[in-house]
Amino acid sequence: MSGSERTCSTMNKRRQQNKKPIKQLCKDLKPVITIDESVGEGLFLIVNFISPYDGNIRRVISKRLPNGNIEAVLYDGPVGEDGLHTEKRNFMGLKDVTEKKFLFTLKVLQDIYGAVGGEINIRNYDKRSLNEVAALMKLTDSGNVFYVDDEGNLKKR
Repeated sequence: MSGSERTCSTMNKRRQQNKKPIKQLCKDLKPVITIDESVGEGLFLIVNFISPYDGNIRRVISKRLPNGNIEAVLYDGPVGEDGLHTEKRNFMGLKDVTEKKFLFTLKVLQDIYGAVGGEINIRNYDKRSLNEVAALMKLTDSGNVFYVDDEGNLKKR
C-alpha cells in the first residue's frame, strides 16, 4: 500500500468518525421543525401573526405529512431588525391533524389578531421542494434552511 492510499484511508476513517448521526445533529441544533422529503413530507405554510402592541410575532411553521395531514409548531417572541426571532418561547404543537382542523386553527388566530389590528403574513410552500423553498427564503431573506448531505455533514442551502 502506498503512502497516498494510507492517507486516503486515514482521511476516510477520520471523516466517518466526525460524522454525527442525524438525531445527534437535530439535538445539537434544536430545530423548530424537521422535514424528511424522502418519506413524502414537505413544508406547508409559515404564518406570522404580529402584535400591534409589543412587536412580538407568533409564528406557525407547518409541514404536510405523507398521509396528507398537517403537523405544526407554534411559538412567539420578540424579533430583531433582521426579522428573525431573538427569543423563542411558548411552544405549542399540533400533531397529525387534518388540513381542515389546521386551517380552522389559523382562522381563529387570524380573527384574534385581526380584531386588535394585528398584521398577518402567510407564506404558502405547499408542493414545493426544499430546494425551491430555500431559494425563495434566500431571495426574500426570510429564513435559513439546513440539510444533511450524503456524507452526514450539515450544510446550509
